[in-house]
Amino acid sequence: MTHRGDLLKSAMTETKTKVAELAKHLEVTRHTIYNYLADPLTNIDVLMKAGKYMKYDIISKLPEFAKANSKESQENLEYKMKYFELTEKMLMVMEENNALKSAKKRKS
Repeated sequence: MTHRGDLLKSAMTETKTKVAELAKHLEVTRHTIYNYLADPLTNIDVLMKAGKYMKYDIISKLPEFAKANSKESQENLEYKMKYFELTEKMLMVMEENNALKSAKKRKS
């Protein structure tokens, strides 16, 4: 089994991404990043978000995501990244909506 934390560490090294920089982007503490690096089962969503930020394809390095056909693998990755982007946008819209509702309640 591939150690996912090691994959993240390799990606950070290759892209020269600092722990503090990645922590800020993922909105976690540096301590959490070090935990991710030590964890052989780091969450795939974390790897995807980190990989997107670093512009590095971490997911394709995982055997469970490797495909014999690289074109198919690339297409799948593109769909996964699009899904992830849309999920992030949806969460942002929901947060904005909640903020507007709170502001409206305070004015009433």
